[in-house]
Order: sequence, then structure tokens, then C-alpha cells
Amino acid sequence: MRADGGVSFLIRELGDGERDRPMLSWRWRVDAAPPATDLGVKGADDRALAIHVWYPPAEGTATFSQRLTRLFGYPAPGFALTYVWGGAAAAGSVVTNPYMEAGRLIVLRPSGTPQGQWFDEQVDPAADFAPRLWRRSRRPARVHRYFLRLRRHRIAGGRSR
Repeated sequence: MRADGGVSFLIRELGDGERDRPMLSWRWRVDAAPPATDLGVKGADDRALAIHVWYPPAEGTATFSQRLTRLFGYPAPGFALTYVWGGAAAAGSVVTNPYMEAGRLIVLRPSGTPQGQWFDEQVDPAADFAPRLWRRSRRPARVHRYFLRLRRHRIAGGRSR
């Protein structure tokens, strides 16, 4: 997948067998990254790549907006973990998503990571959902969706494994 001067999305629901796997892994590469930005500031949160793991709202807690969004066939996460390439924060930093209070950004590769080479990643979303990070949120039952977000720069995305 490539994005050059725009935003591209790849959305794929995880299959039943995939939802039960504790680890997610992929490889990714950025050929031209945006400058470092503050990921916690709405509108100033540009990043090269992001992998989002969406969790459904807890049973009976979906808002009207979430129900309406699902009615039209779009995903409506109740909580989201976002693994990020980019931003001014150091690797391992956790930032509240400026667009979704019930979402966290986890920096895997900060701005300044070498460009033009592939990096392999492996994450454990359940461990990343540790109570020390998510004070007011409930632990989700399973992974709902993920998508790859590419913004404004020429980027080559890897395939999920």
C-alpha cells in the first residue's frame, strides 16, 4: 500500500482464528516521513504510519453515534490501541489519542527512525492494555479490527503476518 500526498486506509476485520492470537506482527517501511509532531495535539498529530487495533464497545454501552456508524457499515470502536511510526515522543511512549478519549497511541518508531528500510514489529495488545495505562477503560474481550493509516507522505506498508 502506498500513500503520496494524501491519506490511505486499509481496513480488515480479523478472522475468528486471528482474534484468539495473543500477538500481532507486521513489517513496515517509511521512505519519506513527516517532521516530528506532538501526537497528543489534535490537528498537529501527523505521523508516517499507524496500525490501529479496534475493540468493540462493551455490551450495551454503544453510543447513538457508534450504533449509527455501524448501521451504515463502518467500524465504530469502543476503544483503540494505535501503534505509531512517527511523532516527537520517544519509543515506548503512550499518548492519549486526541480524537478519541478511549484510545491510546503507542510509539514504536519515533521520528528520526532510519527511512527506506524494513522493520519487523511484534506486539501484544492484551499486555499493552495493562491497567496502569488505561485507568478508566475496561479490558476488551477481543480484537475487533485493525487498519493501516498512511498520511501525506510517500510510504510503503508491509503485509500483516
